[in-house]
Amino acid sequence: MKTTMRLFTVCLTILIVPAIAAAKIKTKNLASTTQQTASIAFDPAGLPHAAYQGTDYGLYHARFDGKIWQREKIDDTQYYGNSIAIDSQGRIHIVYGAERINGTATYQLMHAYYNGGSWQLTALLSEEGNPKFNPRIALDAAGRPRVLFLENAGYRYATYNGTSWQFEDTGLPWGWYSDGFALDAAGHAHVCYSVNYSGSFYATNASGSWVATQLSDGSAGATAIDLDAAGRPRVVTAEGGVLILHSFDGANWSHETMLDFSDAAPGITALFEPHIAMEIDENGRPRIMSGLYLTSGTGYANTAAFVFDNGVFWNALLVDRKGGFYPDIALDRQGDAVVTYCGALKGGNTTKTKWARIILPDLTGTWAQLELNGSTVAGTLHITNQGLDKSGKARVTLWLSDDAILDDTDTELPEFLRLKSLKPGAMVSLPVELTSAGAIAGRYLIAVIDPDFIVPDSSWADNLVPALLNP
Repeated sequence: MKTTMRLFTVCLTILIVPAIAAAKIKTKNLASTTQQTASIAFDPAGLPHAAYQGTDYGLYHARFDGKIWQREKIDDTQYYGNSIAIDSQGRIHIVYGAERINGTATYQLMHAYYNGGSWQLTALLSEEGNPKFNPRIALDAAGRPRVLFLENAGYRYATYNGTSWQFEDTGLPWGWYSDGFALDAAGHAHVCYSVNYSGSFYATNASGSWVATQLSDGSAGATAIDLDAAGRPRVVTAEGGVLILHSFDGANWSHETMLDFSDAAPGITALFEPHIAMEIDENGRPRIMSGLYLTSGTGYANTAAFVFDNGVFWNALLVDRKGGFYPDIALDRQGDAVVTYCGALKGGNTTKTKWARIILPDLTGTWAQLELNGSTVAGTLHITNQGLDKSGKARVTLWLSDDAILDDTDTELPEFLRLKSLKPGAMVSLPVELTSAGAIAGRYLIAVIDPDFIVPDSSWADNLVPALLNP
């Protein structure tokens, strides 16, 4: 087997946690670009917008109209990353680092603003010899922009008060890998970053000054941040081949290993790329886009992976076997993800910026007309696909339990049901008739939809369907 095919097979194998089938994710080209970040956000109508750097090093804006991307050039230069945000009125803000050469190199922190009729470009800072790296933008409750960005000396923070911009040094040290930035409802900043040989950190200015907390030590890696519905930070860090979720409950931090690819297979080394992106859905569950770098001897592969919490365990789905650089993610009104990332480099240091809408099935069930006659049970199990993607074929196993919770003390029955593929919104009714060897009145019959994890279900918690057996 060729090295590339072998590594592709490895990608398919290890990006299934637990052993679920890879979702059929359709990736499409957004634009031909240089190898720079493409950022994405939704407008009030629920349509995605992206900012990206073209092959001519200009800054472009693209709007998806439901069928195709409508593209426009905003600035002739954009060099050190970009970030996009859209307010409740549909007004667009893009911040980006620019390098303009007129005899000497002038580095600028730029703000592009679309007011509904035209673009306004403003150089917020303009200096020689001090590039403005990786700017991040967020809007406060009034729709005013806040910007976190890197300079040679470390992180700086810019705020717009409605008439002018104010700048401050945060005192946070320079980080190499991807960082994260979010605002809470009160306008307080929440930041994550990493420092080589010192680990990953979280910082906030909620107290009036910047206070940093170390989340992990050792080698630096990619970080991303978002806030839950209560405004509490969730930080994901990539440490080698391990993804770790750091959660703050208002008093203390907890740390959870989400996925561990460090021992994926003998002879295979897995390493997360230095950029990841995360958003938290309305159920408080992280959705993460990342790149994974795999090596085996002299062979290697770069893949794009989507990581999500289905309410019971963590899943990783293969999005693209070629690429995964500089990812970004945004969630639509239904909580489904739209992602952007860069594919593998081509000649001339150019690449394709790709995008994908990741929609998942969601199987759930209800019992109907369940009757108990002695030790015989008869009824109907209705199974519905509440998700937006077609589900695959699966099994349904049946268990007897003393309570409504499935655990290792429960008894699996020899009978099982076969579930066909269901389109979004479709329902199937499966007849159930079984006889137990002993008395079962007062016990629970639990149906487990897809116990083999064949379907990449967005919410596996509702795959368990208990019913109390009453005579």
